[in-house]
Amino acid sequence: MKNALPFVFAVMTIFGLTSCQKENCGNMDCLNGGYCESGFCQCPDGYTGADCGQQIAPKEVQVYKIEITHFAAATASNQNWDPTGAPDLMPRLYLNDVCLWSCTEVMEDANPHVVYEHNLVPCINLYVPKGAYTLRLEDYDGPQGNAMATDQVIVNDIVGEATFTPYTGNGFPTMLQANNGNMEVKLYVMYRW
Repeated sequence: MKNALPFVFAVMTIFGLTSCQKENCGNMDCLNGGYCESGFCQCPDGYTGADCGQQIAPKEVQVYKIEITHFAAATASNQNWDPTGAPDLMPRLYLNDVCLWSCTEVMEDANPHVVYEHNLVPCINLYVPKGAYTLRLEDYDGPQGNAMATDQVIVNDIVGEATFTPYTGNGFPTMLQANNGNMEVKLYVMYRW
């Protein structure tokens, strides 16, 4: 019996410490996917505060995929974009008037009923998460025939453009939509803090 006393004391100490750690969390609610550890909320990326209830604005948003899901089949005056009818689409991304990205592949005779997907390697980094970005779809009318780029200035027709803000303070959605009625584009994103 005398030898059992240290064993019983050790077992009670272990159970007592374990139950104290659990009791430290009590009825603590950790929000936004956080969890309680030793009486404190451990918050996931993008959240802070005693209960993980406060968002942290990201330092950048990375666009890793763009899907063009809809665009106007004809101009506003119901004319064909090109002699063949369909536009030769070239998407571009702007912040203010600065072009941040331009697709290197023109989608010739694009069909407005087809979804065009662009996996971006490397990603497009948006360093102003609360900025107003514009995604513009242009009908590429680049140098044609024997014309040299220096001989003439080619102005692409704008098929559509839509403005979006990557981070608005309403969580961290992995897909953003930019649309204006004449076009719709989905942007798949990741956040960096």
